[in-house]
Amino acid sequence: MLDLVGTLDSFEFRTATRGDIAVLVPLYQEFFDESTLPSLGLKFDADSTRRWLERVLPNRSPHLLALAPDGRLAGSVNYRLDHDGLVRPYASLDKFYVRPAYRKTGLGRLLLTFVLNEARADGAVAFRAGVSSGFGSAVNLFRKCGFAVCDGSVLLERKL
Repeated sequence: MLDLVGTLDSFEFRTATRGDIAVLVPLYQEFFDESTLPSLGLKFDADSTRRWLERVLPNRSPHLLALAPDGRLAGSVNYRLDHDGLVRPYASLDKFYVRPAYRKTGLGRLLLTFVLNEARADGAVAFRAGVSSGFGSAVNLFRKCGFAVCDGSVLLERKL
C-alpha cells in the first residue's frame, strides 16, 4: 500500500463535472450497499442519483474526486454551504466514500484535507461532518484531521 506522499503523487485529484456522473453513480451505489441504509428498508435508485448529480454539479455541491493511477474512481467527497441566518456560511459534509481497496493509502485523509481547504476558499468558517454510514473507522479519520465530537449530538435511526 502507498503512504500519504505516494498516494498524493500517484492519484489525480480534481473537481467533478457532469461528465463524471457515470462513474459517480456506481460509487454511490457501493457506498449505499456498505452502509446501514439498506437495513432501514431504503433502496438505491441510480436514476434518481443521476438526476440529483445533474442538478448539483458542480456549483451547488462541489464533489472532489480521487482517481487511481489506472484511472478508476477511488473515492469522492462533497459538501454544501449553509448560509441560513448566518453572516458567513459553514460547510457540511454531504457524502464521503473511499473504496475499500484504497482505504489504507491515506486517500481518505487527503480527500478530507483537500475538501476542508476548498470549503475555506468558498468562504466557510467551519466544517460540520455527520458520520452516518455506520462505518466506525470513519470517526477516527475525522479526529485525526482535527474534528471533535459535538457534545449532545447523536445520530439516531429507525426503520418505519
